[in-house]
Amino acid sequence: MAGYPPWVDAGRLVTIMENTGWIPSTSEFVEIQARSRSFEQMAFAEHRDMELSGSGEPVRVFAARVTASFFPLLGVGASLGRTFLDEENQPGRTPAVILTDAFWRSKLGADPRAVGRTLRLDGQPALVVGVLPPRFHFDYPTLRIAEPVDIYVSYPLEHSYPMYSAGSGRGVAVRVLAGLRPGVTYAQADAELRSIAAVLTHDYPSAFPNIQHNPSLFHFVMVPLRDAIVGTQRSLLWLLLGGVGVLLLIACANTAQLLLARSLRRGREVAIRAALGASRPRLIRQFLLEGLVLAACGGVVGILISGWIVQLLVAVLPVRSPLLASAHLDARAIGFTLAISLISALVFAIVPAVKGSRWTLGPSLNARASGGDGNRWRHAMIAIEAAGSSES
Repeated sequence: MAGYPPWVDAGRLVTIMENTGWIPSTSEFVEIQARSRSFEQMAFAEHRDMELSGSGEPVRVFAARVTASFFPLLGVGASLGRTFLDEENQPGRTPAVILTDAFWRSKLGADPRAVGRTLRLDGQPALVVGVLPPRFHFDYPTLRIAEPVDIYVSYPLEHSYPMYSAGSGRGVAVRVLAGLRPGVTYAQADAELRSIAAVLTHDYPSAFPNIQHNPSLFHFVMVPLRDAIVGTQRSLLWLLLGGVGVLLLIACANTAQLLLARSLRRGREVAIRAALGASRPRLIRQFLLEGLVLAACGGVVGILISGWIVQLLVAVLPVRSPLLASAHLDARAIGFTLAISLISALVFAIVPAVKGSRWTLGPSLNARASGGDGNRWRHAMIAIEAAGSSES
């Protein structure tokens, strides 16, 4: 299953933060956008509670105020209507609103006539211009976003923010996103951001106190957006993969035991086939084919129920997980599952296939051959299961 949001050219998307761990302000965004040459497009999002009315009783909504470049940067279009226009970020304009699919369905009954309707947002008129696709999410806790976003609102962006005077602060804190230009490396963009931070601390000492005149005390850092979203859950992903591997090993050992026991009970059948002219390689191929069919059925069943399992995990987890929320079946996941099923079948069905084909004609037709050698293999499988259980 894919574990990342399917954004366009996601490998070149970054989020910019301060080295102190705080997210930048609108003032810093404007300065970086004006001075930087490493980014082909920049955007930001600011989250807050708002009151929405005009479709019944006033309701509290969690809104993300964004620049018009936000959705083009992520490569996301509207499923209904459109996304924001550049002029809708100009101060004094009627705010434009884009609804999330969940809010559109739960609060507006999935009414397609919602696009073009004028609502009231914090007492001011706001025009609904679009609805987002169902699979779009950008409200992950790892990005310090408190809860799922209901609506996206155009931000009244000034071309300059004179907020660097004494006591004025730096403006509203926003989540800054950027896309690297083709050919620009992370090292080049990082060096440029450090240079911009040094200029700001020099030109605006009241906003960036730096008594020691040490440029390392304040600078901007750039984090790949995927890493920022996954955060510390990357180690959880490897832990889950290891747990799945151990569980697969136990299941394969258990299945191999059953196949071995079954092959040892088929001595008369194998002896008759051998008497009728079946060679040992042909008997081995028969046992291997049976193991492959069993593994293929298990792989197909696993693929079919995996989607339900992910939905169940997302529903019961107390914290939204960007890994599970964005997980979905694709061709890579299906191919990987089928490949693992094939390899497992070849590895764990070979012993039952070889043992099941080792029968002599005379004794096998009259009585069951000794199972001592087979028992040793079964004991080995039990040992593998016990070791895997202790590790898990």
